[in-house]
Order: sequence, then structure tokens, then C-alpha cells
Amino acid sequence: NGLLTSDGELWMRQRRLMQPAFHRTRIANYASVMTRRAERMMTRWSDAQELDIHDEMMRLTLDIVAETLFGAEVEDRHAEVGHALELSLERFVDQLGPLRFLNRLPLPRTLRFRHAVRKLDAIIYGLIEARRRNPDANRDDLLSLLLHAVDDQGEGGGMSDRQLRDEAVTLFLAGHETTAIALSWTWYLLASAPDVEARLHSELGEVVGDRLPTPEDLPRLRYTGMVLRESMRLYPPAWRIGREVSDECVVGGYRLPLKAQILMCQWIVHRDPRFYEDPETFRPERW
Repeated sequence: NGLLTSDGELWMRQRRLMQPAFHRTRIANYASVMTRRAERMMTRWSDAQELDIHDEMMRLTLDIVAETLFGAEVEDRHAEVGHALELSLERFVDQLGPLRFLNRLPLPRTLRFRHAVRKLDAIIYGLIEARRRNPDANRDDLLSLLLHAVDDQGEGGGMSDRQLRDEAVTLFLAGHETTAIALSWTWYLLASAPDVEARLHSELGEVVGDRLPTPEDLPRLRYTGMVLRESMRLYPPAWRIGREVSDECVVGGYRLPLKAQILMCQWIVHRDPRFYEDPETFRPERW
């Protein structure tokens, strides 16, 4: 029941508690983790080597989100966390299908999911307990920021262990898979458009050169931003969103009854010629 899926008063309270952790200065501090982890990944690569780029991106984003969220304490447990999250995502897909009632049965897939949740809980609750026992330790990761957050505009309290766990899992999922998907499709599109790739390298060479990039470089990396926007237009990592009807209404001539589940697919909207000229073409310059 994290920020992504909660609503009402709970959402408002959690939003107030979490907002300071996402101040622009905090985001800038996380950038050094991102560049350092990316550089470490590339030291494992060599010319003419064949790689599953999606696996590589999943590993990279898991490393990044684990360090920014928990610090270095889960370094030796990244593989466990990643496997548990992968099983959780499979279960999420199951919940969308017509046979979701099977999730209540002790089937192997369901048992694997429950085991993964127990493992994830053991890791996260263990970290929360350790932080509560030693609250004065000087840590600058997201978990510590959330643990010390106080709702000054509300009742003045903080988060329970359960809420900390829910928000941590939400951030893990939100910061891990979707980012890896966006990067994977970007490399795919660049591989099919050598002219775009050449222009991207030219900008990176001019702005960054041989050093690691920093947040201060972002305003000058305009074409890089265009490439990423165009990639996410063609292959949005979150390709649909859902809503539940809270009041019966009519949209486009269709009556939507109370509690109806509505799915909206941005993948289709992004490829609609009414909104994008030549929509199937990878053309970053449109941005």
C-alpha cells in the first residue's frame, strides 16, 4: 500500500512525509551513484561481446535503486532482492488475467511468490529494525530519510514499520524495472538509427568528453533528452494506466457505471497520427 497505489488521506500523508526525500538536491546526490554504477557495469563489457542488454539494464538499475534506497548494506543480497522482485512482478501480471482466482490455490507459482515475499520482508524489516536501534548513525540513503520523516502538517507522527516496508517495495519496483525497460528500448532504437546515434555521441563528446556526467550537464544535453523522450513515446515503460469509476458518468458517448475498471493505453495514443506526424518513425528532433 505504497504511494503509487494508495489514495485519500493516506496518500496525502505519505506524500508529505516522502516529499523531502525527492528534493532536487537529493536527486542530484543520487546521480553519483548512477554514474559510478554505470561505469562499473561497463568495466565488465568488452568489444565483440554478446550481451542480453535487458538483463544488463535490470542488473544496473537494481544496483542503483538498492544503493540509493538502502545504502551499501544490501550489496551482497542484490541477487536475492532482484529475484524476489521478479517473482512479484510475475504475480502482478497474473492478477490482471481472467484466471486470477488460481492465485488463492497452493500452486507452485503461488508458493514461489509467497516465499519471495517472505524473503523480501526479512531483508527490508531487518534493515528497518537495525536503523531504529541505531537512529543516530550518519546515513544519507532514502530509507533513513523516510524513517526520520515527521508529518509536521498533520498529527506529527512518522511512518510505521509496515508503511516503511510498503514504500520501500514501491520505490524498488518503480525505480527498477521501468527504468531498465526505458534504457533497453533506447539502445534498440539507437542501433536501428546510426544517424541519431552519431548525433548523440557528438553531443556527449562536446558536453561531457571523457569524464563522468554530472547533474550540471543536463541542461546542455538537449539532444540526449530528445532521444529519451522519443524512445519513451514509442515504447512507454508503463504502457497503460488504470482507474476505477468513483461516480457514474458518460465519456465519449459510453456510460461508465460505478466501480467499472477503465484501462487507458498510452502506447496507442503515442502512435496516433492525430497527435504525432509519422508516428511510427524514431525521430528525436520532433521534441
